[in-house]
Amino acid sequence: MSPEIERVIYSYILLPYVLKVFKIDRLNFEELSSPSKFVYLEKLDTVINSVQQDYNAIRKKVFSGYHVNVKYVGKENDMVQYKWYTKNDSGVIWIAVADLRDMTKELMNDYLYGPLAVEVTPSNKPWC
Repeated sequence: MSPEIERVIYSYILLPYVLKVFKIDRLNFEELSSPSKFVYLEKLDTVINSVQQDYNAIRKKVFSGYHVNVKYVGKENDMVQYKWYTKNDSGVIWIAVADLRDMTKELMNDYLYGPLAVEVTPSNKPWC
């Protein structure tokens, strides 16, 4: 497997975790009673939209561009297993749970503050 395809497959694996954590964070911020929560909610909405758009693009690239199928197999001994296959090749990707957690944190950080961060456009939502 080429490094480019491997990078895309890892993104395909990680982005759903990133999206899920940001959505959980958004629900937790909604429950706060502080008026400042709306600033964070707008940031999270922007980030969630950005991650979703990137995930849709990666999915398209994985399936339509590289014609690779990636399937979650399961978790065994603190390792998560994914199978990938194409018409001519196949393989297994094992990722340690701790590594998966660290890669997810790193990618989340990139979406919040790093190279993948998008400028927040203020909405017309009420601040009270």
